[in-house]
Amino acid sequence: MQKDSEMIADAISDVLDLTRQIDAGIAIVDDLLKRRLAAIDRMYAAADRQVILMDEQQVRRALSGQRSPFLPELVSLAVYEAGDAGATLPFIGSRLRERLGVRVDPAIIEKTLKTLSNEGVVRDRGTRFFAPTSNLLRATGDSAPTIKSLIVEAMELGDRTGIAVAKIRDMIAERHGRTIPVSTLHPIMRQLERAGRVIKDGRKWMLAENADASSGG
Repeated sequence: MQKDSEMIADAISDVLDLTRQIDAGIAIVDDLLKRRLAAIDRMYAAADRQVILMDEQQVRRALSGQRSPFLPELVSLAVYEAGDAGATLPFIGSRLRERLGVRVDPAIIEKTLKTLSNEGVVRDRGTRFFAPTSNLLRATGDSAPTIKSLIVEAMELGDRTGIAVAKIRDMIAERHGRTIPVSTLHPIMRQLERAGRVIKDGRKWMLAENADASSGG
């Protein structure tokens, strides 16, 4: 009995000590997060000053490259600002023009979006781009999600090794309450295949980035 009492007392002491250590760790993590956010703010402030100090010709030269300074960050920021409505290419272009004071070539924006999509920073759903934290169920704006975007979403949520068109139909119906015939889905799958977004493997389809990952590319 006495031995058990000693063991219980020691365990309680350990629990209290570990709890104090956890509390201290949480405080440290919280401080690190705040410092990280402050560093991000400083980065954007410095970028704004840099752009303001440049003349228009310097800005145009800086934005003419394929990997312009801060461009990926500014594009992803525009996507996040769009929220659940999703960001269109014109929206992103307008946000960049407001921040940089010059028009950015849409082809450069599209290339940047493709890179960000491959890196998982944004979700490419055809005509709109979403932050990974966005909810397509709450999509707002001028239109409901396109069938193409619903297909891509289903493939993101489904089996990464491949999914049949019938399963895609069922997932869309379950998640969005929209019953889309398989005969309608097949031509759109072919469009996505021609665009290099999806790959067909037997009777199943998978996102191109998943195929690249599984092959070690």
